[in-house]
Amino acid sequence: MASRGGVARCRLAEERKAWRKNHPHVRDASIHRVRLTPTIASSGWCPFDSMATQLAIWVSDLGLCLEDSLMSSVYIPTVSEGLLYLFLGFVAMPEMLSDGSVNLMVWKCVVPGKEGTDWEGGYFPLTMYFDKDYPSTPPICMFPADFFHVNVYDTGKVCMSILGEAWKPFITVRQILLKSLDLKNSAVVNKRAWVNRMASGGIARGRLAEERKSWRKNHPHGFVAKPETLSDGTVNLMIWNCIIPGKEGTDWEGGYYPLTLHFTEEYPSNPPTCKFPAGFFHVNVYDTGAVCLSILGGGWQPSITVRQILIGIQDLLDNPNPNSSAQHRCYQLLTKNMPEYKLRVRQQAKRYPSLV
Repeated sequence: MASRGGVARCRLAEERKAWRKNHPHVRDASIHRVRLTPTIASSGWCPFDSMATQLAIWVSDLGLCLEDSLMSSVYIPTVSEGLLYLFLGFVAMPEMLSDGSVNLMVWKCVVPGKEGTDWEGGYFPLTMYFDKDYPSTPPICMFPADFFHVNVYDTGKVCMSILGEAWKPFITVRQILLKSLDLKNSAVVNKRAWVNRMASGGIARGRLAEERKSWRKNHPHGFVAKPETLSDGTVNLMIWNCIIPGKEGTDWEGGYYPLTLHFTEEYPSNPPTCKFPAGFFHVNVYDTGAVCLSILGGGWQPSITVRQILIGIQDLLDNPNPNSSAQHRCYQLLTKNMPEYKLRVRQQAKRYPSLV
């Protein structure tokens, strides 16, 4: 009968083989020169060190094939230089010892931040420690010490249900890594991170990232809704630039009206402020451009989506509420001189033609 340590190593050898054949989100032969953070540079686990053989082994573990000419031309920096070429995506490989042998009981990994989240753009080092009782018992998973996450101890240890009471021997390295930054249902073990997350609008940005993803998949024809892009190319999820088309068969038809949504850190508990350009002609729009609509005030519910807000405002255009007037002159025309009111609406529509 195989020893417990032997069972663990056999299983991990199979895990390594399976990872090489198929693993998540690695872009073929995409090498990027990046600057190491002080944490990574001093951690001593850098996959390359300064030996070309290390790169070859690491590439092999990624399941990629590189031309020999490319292999020979790749600059392999030392850790002290603080630079490293990294493949984008997940990495999982057993530790390489100084004599060139492989330690299957310790794995060096990289977890990429999910696209569309505040973690996007980060590549987070994670070490997995297996003991002789694996897979009967789970590995210990460690980010660098003081890693900032609600469900990571100050030591870097990850608190995750599948690494505790929910562990099953059939859970794979792949499954662990895919779950390692999706810890919303785990216990809060880092109160400092929890408090900062609440204060920094993590909930608001998380919800808005989901809104953005949903809009990209399915949105009504003629509408535009996208977060503001800053001068450095980054996205500001807290301000959305939108366009609302006038409904066909109404005096608003032919107009494509710009609207800005301003979200606060309290979203979705509080609604966004929605603004047309200053001076926009509508009974329920203030001179500043701010929209007066029930679902943006007393009728707000956290479940209301960006899509519902925009459709609601489109409906408001041709169905003004005179009982909640925000423009006196517009109100006077609506109630006492409808022909002139309609003329003003049609003139405004011509000022906002389609940009396509």
